[in-house]
Amino acid sequence: MLVHGLAVAGLQARRRVSEMNLASWLSLLALVAALPLALELLCGLLRLGQLQDQPARGAYPALSVIIPARNEAATIEPALRSLLAADYPALEVIAVNDRSTDGTGALLDRLAGEDARLKVLHVEALPPGWMGKSHALHLGTRQASGEYLLFTDADVHFAPQSLRRALAYAAAHELDHLVVLPELQAKAALLRMLLIQFLAGFLLIFRPWRVRRSRRRYVGVGAFNLVRRSAYQAIGGHQAVAMTPLDDTLLGKRLKQAGAKTDALLGNGCVMVDWYPSTRAMIDGLAKNGFAAFDYRLSKLLAATVLIGLVACWPPVGLFLGTLPGQLASAATLGLGAATLYVLLRQTDWPRWILLLAPLGTLLSLYMCWRSAALALYHGAVMWRGTAYPLAELKARHY
Repeated sequence: MLVHGLAVAGLQARRRVSEMNLASWLSLLALVAALPLALELLCGLLRLGQLQDQPARGAYPALSVIIPARNEAATIEPALRSLLAADYPALEVIAVNDRSTDGTGALLDRLAGEDARLKVLHVEALPPGWMGKSHALHLGTRQASGEYLLFTDADVHFAPQSLRRALAYAAAHELDHLVVLPELQAKAALLRMLLIQFLAGFLLIFRPWRVRRSRRRYVGVGAFNLVRRSAYQAIGGHQAVAMTPLDDTLLGKRLKQAGAKTDALLGNGCVMVDWYPSTRAMIDGLAKNGFAAFDYRLSKLLAATVLIGLVACWPPVGLFLGTLPGQLASAATLGLGAATLYVLLRQTDWPRWILLLAPLGTLLSLYMCWRSAALALYHGAVMWRGTAYPLAELKARHY
């Protein structure tokens, strides 16, 4: 009877496989693709340290913080005040007013009059061969005197002991480059989901938990790129990434290629950024670097679209198509995706129900990437903050 039962079960299993249609095979393929990605992300997050858990005691080398600012009058004052309120003994802040047409320049001059640690540079023109942000940071470093250089943005806020913790950590581990992934802040529900999905994609692409021990893994973020001056000068500074909208990540790549010792930490509670004020602002903001993330190559963008479509867009459809094995595979893939986003969401105080917006967020993320590509190809240039950067030159000098 046992042998007969096993034979019947085997026959039924073979019949289910033979009856599987294309939809079921796609569902199984999606699960096979999603499983290693989810496991890598979930296990990697456990290996990433938190800046707020690091001791604030140790060596405090001289630090120069450099902030580029173009038309940032709405955000830069509270960001600068949080930075100047940081409890760090050897601090100078250099704000570079990059051709602003609003009140940024006057605001910076007023703040500099209140605190001698703040220096202000005013840029009137952008020379050929530079993108504005890279050029502003390049000029800022020429005025800097610190042993370490911190490149950050005009919308980043710092907790009082964040600089002490970061510099003590960098000194204790003899780092040349420390990246702190900021705590993302937003109010709109859809924007929150987009940011969570962006973070998941960023983590899977760069895998910051590997950068300390890997010779080829690198990472960089505009909110907190801390670099030892000697390592920065050894790669040629921002001249090495002069013509790219991805200067932050590619600076990390150049440093790693030169043998710099790099590490990354999570910045929850220490380094915060309200990256975009609205979903519309995020769509417009990613127009400048969405295509650059794929090396300005449609083939790479298409491959990424197919992969995302398979693991994120297909499973909801697969639940209603195909045979039982395919439907189970689709359910498992959806569960993996939800678990991954939930783990990231737990690091925020945002409501868990925004997970329901994940399918819409996926479609909108793909739209932003393809919109960036279409605009760049249509104009033959990347248009950003009143400046046109020719696409041919960006491709020729892509790093």
